Amino acid sequence: MTRSSAIALAALVASASSLMAQTITFALKMESTSFVAGETVYAKVDIVNRGTRPVVISDFGPSKGNRLYFEISRTSHFTLPQRREGLIIDDLDLVRDEGASFRIPISEWYDLSAEGRYAIKAVLILDNLRYDSPSTSFDVVPGIELASLRQYVSANPPVERDLRLVYWTRNGQDLAFLRTKDSPAGKTYGTLLLGPILRVKKPTMRLEGDDSVLVFRQVSRDSTILATIKSTLEGVELVRQDQAIPGNAKTAP
Repeated sequence: MTRSSAIALAALVASASSLMAQTITFALKMESTSFVAGETVYAKVDIVNRGTRPVVISDFGPSKGNRLYFEISRTSHFTLPQRREGLIIDDLDLVRDEGASFRIPISEWYDLSAEGRYAIKAVLILDNLRYDSPSTSFDVVPGIELASLRQYVSANPPVERDLRLVYWTRNGQDLAFLRTKDSPAGKTYGTLLLGPILRVKKPTMRLEGDDSVLVFRQVSRDSTILATIKSTLEGVELVRQDQAIPGNAKTAP
């Protein structure tokens, strides 16, 4: 092959790759610009096939190498590793002009426990071509503390669990979250989103029996909600939320 032929072939391949790279509409949008540490961080990914070839992601067959992943970094250029194996999207098959949207729990795939600002973009690998979404950012914040208590969980050795009720404003609304941390191991559990809170009357927390935590918060001028939390060695779980009844010893703060 002559030098001119090689140059022409390289140009043709580059041109074909460029045309193919323009056949995907690919976008990333975070569900919020900030998340309380420990809560699930969600993002929405939109993929639209604008070309003639199918867009396929699968864990077998000729499309096995295709995949979606995220490049996430904090203050440096260091990219966070994926914390678990597998395909984030494991079943995608789009014909021409067909699209799909995915709500993805990013924090289940990447360690976002550290507070601070993160830069993120989605990356799509299709037939050895790379597609990048525009970059965006989000913050992981501690929340603002409203109340706290310490629980002693039966274990060997004994576990001291700190439970903190915090709030954060999202889309103009104050929301209450319950954060937990064990001592001395420092183990944390997923932050529970309890819901709206009206910061007029200070919320309260108290232990109920060996494994229940009651959280009282005002949600409107005339309404207080009681959240019942199950807190055991295995973790914390929101059992239910009820209207607090004034004068009832079990449901009144």
